[in-house]
Amino acid sequence: MPNPDWSKVDGSVHQDSPWLTTPPTEKALAEYCPDTVFYRSEVRDAEAFVTEVGKCTLFGHPKDVQPIKPPLDSFIFKPEELSTAPAPPETVLIPPKLEPHHPEPPRNFLHPRAGIFTLKKTSAYQRGYVYTTPYYISSKEGDRERMMRVVAPSQLYPRLADGKYIHDPVPECVQMVPGVPFAFEIDSNPDQLHTIGAVHTLESLRHEPDFWPILRDTVLVAKGLRGCRPVGNTDEIFPISDFPIRPNDRSPTDVPLDSKEGSYNLANTVLKGIGPGVVVPAAQFDTPEFAGQVYTVLKSLGSLRRRLLRKTLSKYEYDVTEFNADDMNVVGFGGLEPNNATSCQLNLSTPWQRLMHALGQQGTEHLDEHNAETRKTFFLALLNLPPDSDSGSFLLARAGVYIREINAWALYLFFDGVDIHTGIGATTTYSRAEFKQWMEADLEMAWNRSELGRMGIVQYASRSAHSRDTYMSMTPSVRFGNCAPEQHLAIQRNFATHGQEILGGQEPWANRMGHEIIYAFWNKLQLCNLDLGIDLNKIIQSISFKDKDGHDIPLQPLPFHPVDDAKHIALSRLL
Repeated sequence: MPNPDWSKVDGSVHQDSPWLTTPPTEKALAEYCPDTVFYRSEVRDAEAFVTEVGKCTLFGHPKDVQPIKPPLDSFIFKPEELSTAPAPPETVLIPPKLEPHHPEPPRNFLHPRAGIFTLKKTSAYQRGYVYTTPYYISSKEGDRERMMRVVAPSQLYPRLADGKYIHDPVPECVQMVPGVPFAFEIDSNPDQLHTIGAVHTLESLRHEPDFWPILRDTVLVAKGLRGCRPVGNTDEIFPISDFPIRPNDRSPTDVPLDSKEGSYNLANTVLKGIGPGVVVPAAQFDTPEFAGQVYTVLKSLGSLRRRLLRKTLSKYEYDVTEFNADDMNVVGFGGLEPNNATSCQLNLSTPWQRLMHALGQQGTEHLDEHNAETRKTFFLALLNLPPDSDSGSFLLARAGVYIREINAWALYLFFDGVDIHTGIGATTTYSRAEFKQWMEADLEMAWNRSELGRMGIVQYASRSAHSRDTYMSMTPSVRFGNCAPEQHLAIQRNFATHGQEILGGQEPWANRMGHEIIYAFWNKLQLCNLDLGIDLNKIIQSISFKDKDGHDIPLQPLPFHPVDDAKHIALSRLL
């Protein structure tokens, strides 16, 4: 038996103690080291733990939710919310017949075909009306094959006669009526509508109570992109094309070095090369002057999108996507409001060549496979053309509808980016020399003229940013939690450091980042089955940022509470 005198006063043992070379007996351990008795721990039932965690409400839309039939009677606009614009004059839109003299599509290709669209009066849309045509789910596979072979009809291009552009009707296609949404009736069910899209013009919007804010935001975008002379105490704004902006990887590489034609990212983008990609702020914002100028552009674009999206989608589509954007804390540009786009692409082209030469694949029939399927793309066209020029057209192939507005300097179009679409660029009969003379003739324009006669601003929601199925570069490495490899994070742009101008300024940025932190904090507590002894709203109310005057500004409340609003959250996720 060991001698207790072997132990020293400090708890250590002498170097000649037998236990250093000979294993102890159980009897000796029981007397001198009783805490070595081995007890088997109760193993936690992992399945039961997961079940318990599953009862908690987490932030973020689950992937395994089976939708229910929505109560559509609850999704209607109130009478005072409906548009006061007069009813559209055309009650039925019938596509022109294909005549024998019409050009055939290239071999193995097809032209789009539209159904007959009928005007329906409904409070499901803010306009009070919608044009609908049947779409049958059973035709989905055949439709997919057809879309892979579709090309734009030649009638979408204007023809020149006696120095004037002539626009022919497009056979088997329907021209969209400005200001009125177009929708599919799924399997001919008038209550099951999927909005195809809508085109708006300043003319179609003139009856709306928010016409002036729409015009104001459009002018601010035009000034911010095209540049303008100093007015009063304001500085001169330089054209966006004067900055050293970088074209994105979709732009063609064979354009002249001095050409500004191409495609440019202005907000968020998906960085390729690391797994499925990383959502990051666009690199254009490395230039402070550029960042300050585009900040106003993105704020105005975000405002335009929200105002016009409400005039495009059904109440059901609008409310459901609003909730989902809050639920996923989608990092949209231009402000904290939900349903903002996450990405903004600026397409620049001159009127002397086709879009495919200026924009590459984006100037031909294509779909945007990385867009979120449930979100509409918003396309704003700003035109700067001499008299008698042609502003171009736009085709939505699945529905067989097209946009052709002759006398408009601003066009607002919503559509499904994941469907085949294409644009026909602006054209002019003016030579470059004549065009230059025209540019210099009128010095009273609110913004500068340039050879970039067509500016197309494409605002879309990326699938990665909406579904969060890839890595989000929200902050530099925090070393804790689930982090990407340090060497990647060290060189990546992130929204904490580089996102303030993109996200709409200090206050929207602070709230977006604060909500992101709270969402992650709450979800991790629930996944570890840990309880929080303080209400979540009290935590967020105790977080603040300092404004430019040094005042502490508390963060806004969360859009909903995971415990108090659990029933509302669960129902909304089923719709």
